[in-house]
Amino acid sequence: MTTEGTAGIRKSNRRWQSDVIVDLVKRYGFPYVALNPGASFRGLHDSLVNYGENDPPILLCNHEKIAVQIAHGYARASGQPMIAIVHDVVGLLHAPMGIYYAYLDRAPVFVIGATGPLAEPKRRPFIDWIHSANVQGEAIRHIVKMGLSTGHHRGRAGRLRPRLLDHDERPSRADLHVLRRRTAGGGARSRGKAAAA
Repeated sequence: MTTEGTAGIRKSNRRWQSDVIVDLVKRYGFPYVALNPGASFRGLHDSLVNYGENDPPILLCNHEKIAVQIAHGYARASGQPMIAIVHDVVGLLHAPMGIYYAYLDRAPVFVIGATGPLAEPKRRPFIDWIHSANVQGEAIRHIVKMGLSTGHHRGRAGRLRPRLLDHDERPSRADLHVLRRRTAGGGARSRGKAAAA
């Protein structure tokens, strides 16, 4: 079942877990999202276009370093944070110099990374294996802060520094209502086990 969106986009009535990230992006008022499209964050890309109705606008880039540099330039010129989305492993290995320059300038660049499925049996042959890592963001860990909401508030006041939010791609493509049922059910089972003990 679908409904008509404000721009004539046919929107699904289903919600996806990646829609939650889009809600955060809108809540914090990020003006643009620069990215190099790819499979490791396809759920988030789909949510930005369809659920988010391309608001904030997506700036398509042909390289992850360019996406980070566009966000860096915007942040430096305006003093406001901007998002760059990169692939895990491959993208985070292409982007470090851009992130490092943002770090040197104390620019509020928000890097969102996505990895292939962390559960090995869920990985597609080859492509998910080269876009997955157990320790995401290790190449830039020492020059970024981790997380979105805490980093966003700190990014607007005090010492500015690039931030990293990394997420597992597979759950981001899962139905949000399934997650809610699983969480609610798991919580009840946990409470029952605790009461029985």
